[in-house]
Amino acid sequence: MDMDIEHSRLLHLTRPELVALSIFLSYFLLIIFLFVLIAYSLWRNSGGLNGHQRTAVRVFSSLAASSFGFTWYYMIGFLLWSFRTFESSHYTATSQYELDGLSRLTTWLVHSDLFEQAWSIVCTGHMNWWWSEKLCLFTVGYWTIFLATEGRTRSIPHLWAYMLLGQVVAISVAANLCHVAISLSPAPQLKPTTSPPLILWLSVCASLVTVVFSPYTTEGTFLPNLLIMHFFIVLPLIFPLKTSGKSYATSTIYAAVALFSIALHTWTTGRALLALPQHMRSLAGFAQFAVEIFYSHPAQSSISWDVVWTFISLSAWLYLSPVDKSTNVSDAKWAGKKEE
Repeated sequence: MDMDIEHSRLLHLTRPELVALSIFLSYFLLIIFLFVLIAYSLWRNSGGLNGHQRTAVRVFSSLAASSFGFTWYYMIGFLLWSFRTFESSHYTATSQYELDGLSRLTTWLVHSDLFEQAWSIVCTGHMNWWWSEKLCLFTVGYWTIFLATEGRTRSIPHLWAYMLLGQVVAISVAANLCHVAISLSPAPQLKPTTSPPLILWLSVCASLVTVVFSPYTTEGTFLPNLLIMHFFIVLPLIFPLKTSGKSYATSTIYAAVALFSIALHTWTTGRALLALPQHMRSLAGFAQFAVEIFYSHPAQSSISWDVVWTFISLSAWLYLSPVDKSTNVSDAKWAGKKEE
């Protein structure tokens, strides 16, 4: 009987309910699609690995699984929080149960902008933004450059999928899977050095501008600013670009982004420190409040754990990286004879 009611209700959804439900389900279908697409490309390159490659693949696969578990434990917590908060503010304790499950779900989805809701939580408040800005700077700066240059040098397929997966799941998950892909790839051949294409410079600069303005946006400019940030970091990964290994110009854009990011985050740290009560303006007080904000809300915990796991991933990458630092000497670990 209940199934018949749900089926009948599904056939009589209003247009806004159908659109909201379709977007919600499409989000999870997109995640599944991206995971399958990336997993298939990794599987195709998984044969004949040497010892160092197998170690790297195990490490980064484990980190991807761990980061997914931590970030999505809290992401699911955010969805539940949003649903319960909506119902508690719109229904009485008894009236909500008079509606069927599908009606409760679609009503919540129609009246809740989950994307903007989650991001507004992690961007509102000096310490909240102190955590979130780290991930934004890493993503629009280092990781965008890394994917557009190193990813193409290593001929990694579907680079856009890694960036998109990072946006809809977690940057740490996508970064670790990208590290798996590079670990599976053969050593690149030396190529004539070229400067990064103009579109990469423009995309990174435009995205960094959106990061600068994020704490100062209004209710009307917050979402457009956020969408512009997400749009520009995908652009260099969609269009075919001719990039070679790390050149002087590529090192320059890395250095420029690093210096800018350090300066901006130092400013953000200072603002967060000055926003604290006088008695907490110390290293211990700052750290205590940072931990409190870390667990202050499921959405905040999700992005904060993403920051932590991204740092762990980057540290592991610097240790296990096959990437050439100057003359491709480090790639000898990858270019050696494969173990049967």
